[in-house]
Amino acid sequence: MPTGGGTFRDWAPHMVWQDVLEGFRKPTVFREAVTVDQRLAGREGTTLVIPKATQLSATAITQDTETGTGYSSSDKTLSSVVINIGNEIYCATKLSDYLSEDQPNIDWVRTHIRNMGAAVAEYEDGAIRDVLLAGYGAARKANTTNSLEHNDLVDSIAIIKTSHLFPEAGSEFLLLVHPAQAADIVKD
Repeated sequence: MPTGGGTFRDWAPHMVWQDVLEGFRKPTVFREAVTVDQRLAGREGTTLVIPKATQLSATAITQDTETGTGYSSSDKTLSSVVINIGNEIYCATKLSDYLSEDQPNIDWVRTHIRNMGAAVAEYEDGAIRDVLLAGYGAARKANTTNSLEHNDLVDSIAIIKTSHLFPEAGSEFLLLVHPAQAADIVKD
């Protein structure tokens, strides 16, 4: 029964949820543009060594290769690409008894770990964004400054195809566009 002269309309049952609404985190869209390498996660070291193989080439058969000197073979050789990780990232937190005493029905460890993972993902996403904005790889500017038109997209696809750049099997091309330029394309 409500106290202080209130009615039953003033009284509403409530429940403290067993999870915490932490609010909105920014989306990590740039992580979708790359494959994040986790081989060093939880291990010592800051260097990745990736094997790199040479490409074989074909040659035309001539009279000499059929009758005289024979076929010549070429060997596929292996070298390494070394990637040194410059910045190691982390997220640390401290759990206090106050949290578990004040709200014992909330899994504070899980809440902290989930939030720490999101913080690391946001950091990685920002680093990937910075690399992409620096213009590594194939980049093309629009014909008109501050405007992206359908013709710009068609020209970009032509450049990609004439450069023999194709996505891996089962993948698609990825176009990263500022929202203002995306609006230009939709309006075009």
